[in-house]
Amino acid sequence: MKDIETAIRKSFSKSGNGLLEIPFTSAFSSSGEKIYIDKVTGLVRSELKYSEKEIVDYWSKIVFNSENPMDYTAENPFAQARILYVILTLKKFLQTNESIKNSNLQLCDFATGEGKLLKLAKKHFSEVSLSGTEASTGLVKSLKKEGFLIYNRMLGNNNEKINNIDFKRPNIGTLTWTLCNCIDPLSVLMDVNNSIEEGGYLCVAESSRIMVPFRKNIHDYLGGEHPNDMHPFHFSVNTLSNLLILAGFEPVFYNRYADTDVLLIIAKKTTNGDKKNFVSLDNPKNVMNFFTKWLEVSNFILSIDK
Repeated sequence: MKDIETAIRKSFSKSGNGLLEIPFTSAFSSSGEKIYIDKVTGLVRSELKYSEKEIVDYWSKIVFNSENPMDYTAENPFAQARILYVILTLKKFLQTNESIKNSNLQLCDFATGEGKLLKLAKKHFSEVSLSGTEASTGLVKSLKKEGFLIYNRMLGNNNEKINNIDFKRPNIGTLTWTLCNCIDPLSVLMDVNNSIEEGGYLCVAESSRIMVPFRKNIHDYLGGEHPNDMHPFHFSVNTLSNLLILAGFEPVFYNRYADTDVLLIIAKKTTNGDKKNFVSLDNPKNVMNFFTKWLEVSNFILSIDK
């Protein structure tokens, strides 16, 4: 068990457990960067060259301030649609979960970004007390003007007091399309774990892309102008589950990730200490075959479109 735990932990470090290069991925990067597969866990990842602060600054100063219509913003209809899916799925889970359905629900959207989840939750989940954390000072100011309780906080530093204000622990946390963009997602999750009440729940959502039916052309998925470290991790259900378990969360709910665009896991903060029930590791050879077939199918689609 300890060997598995060590391997999972190491897979999120710079060297990993040894890395398999996915040969064709450098062709999709504007700077020739490569995507790798961890030789033991099958985790799909970048080279991990940037620091945590560099990642936060890049997203805050470049991506969120970009005028390029191809860059991400939560204002995009597709982004709002998937965030609403998360809210409604979480709401249904909480309303039918006997251990928490009658509780005073306090939800914190960790790394809330532009605050779209908070805005949609206010409309569709009005019985919940809302707050959020965000590293970007500009976004924090903007959301505070709209009346939201926002803590100016970069995840991973394990601080419970921000600007001498006590951080109010929620019993529900959300973390959406964030871990894939963190250079050290384990430290982020450990911070979130430390911030949530005992017995609380964390809802994590990422794009469902790895080891599931292909959603889109691989050229579109991997292509882009930004460094790979701005989106360093590409999760399967197994790699995301094991990351949560490593950080002290027990997955208790999975959505239909195989036939939807979203991979959503609701996990409970555990008190099991060193006892961790990891799920199966992804076979690195199978992951490599998956990417090879993805390229083949994508090229075939492109050829019949001409």
